Amino acid sequence: MNSASHTILQISDSHLVDAPTDILRGICPYENLRHTLNVAATYKPAALLLTGDLAEVGAPSAYEQLQELLNGWQIPIYYIAGNHDDAT
Repeated sequence: MNSASHTILQISDSHLVDAPTDILRGICPYENLRHTLNVAATYKPAALLLTGDLAEVGAPSAYEQLQELLNGWQIPIYYIAGNHDDAT
């Protein structure tokens, strides 16, 4: 049996909105996710699983922000859309 272990991190419900500075229910989703990803990176995960709702209303700009935040990650990243996401 292989004793190697791998860390897979899951981040759910980022609810990114139209602009990185927009506030949703008293928080800035972009800054919240940015901070969460910074902490996640310290665990040196083997893969990242992002589950819906990635965006609040499926705005293209929200997915662009997500891509920007994930630039530089050199691990597999998997996405599962939520009911708020535009899965097309």
